[in-house]
Amino acid sequence: MLLRSHRYARLVMSVFALPAFVVPAAPGQAQTERPAGAAHPVRASADAAPLPPPGQSARPLNDPASWVTTQDYPAQALRDDHQGVVEFSLVIGLEGQVSECHIRSSSGSGALDEATCRLVRERARFAPAVDQNARPVVGHYLNRVRWVMPRPARPEAGELVMSFLVGPDGARSDCRIESAVGGAAQAVAGRNPCVPGSYASGYLDAAGKPVTRRVRTTVRYEVLPVP
Repeated sequence: MLLRSHRYARLVMSVFALPAFVVPAAPGQAQTERPAGAAHPVRASADAAPLPPPGQSARPLNDPASWVTTQDYPAQALRDDHQGVVEFSLVIGLEGQVSECHIRSSSGSGALDEATCRLVRERARFAPAVDQNARPVVGHYLNRVRWVMPRPARPEAGELVMSFLVGPDGARSDCRIESAVGGAAQAVAGRNPCVPGSYASGYLDAAGKPVTRRVRTTVRYEVLPVP
């Protein structure tokens, strides 16, 4: 019969979303409260029979802050502007694997709840719980993930120049960023502002023949004093 450990370790991770075209000035880091280590064995005297080591709860082998990261924010939750805290419990098997994940307290968003359990099951690694005889037993682990939508960074002065091709049929292609400086560079860092699509029609040359044209657009960010 398997013995079950009822010791729980608890931690808190903060996860921040990155809305499109916005890079927070200081992205948040996951904050964890690591479980306390097991108590030290009692030292026996030379003529006393050795005591069995104390039991120990299941403990993470990798950093819990790496289980859920900023880049994992579900697209659906971003679109719906959802955030919240997910509290869940894990069942840890005899070999340290996550065998079950249960939502104890929902964030109110199905997308955030589902992503939490899915990511933790994929990434969490544990040393199994052991009993007083150092034999592996089924263990449990409690965890909370705080999904937070950050406020965008303030706009800074800058300029963005981008261009794209419009084909004879109006299809848009070969979009490229030609330059991005200042606040514009922040806005497009790691992002692609080019949106695929097409227009109702393309361009015509002087003779009325359909031709391909490159369209260049400039976006200037200005921060002005208020009179």
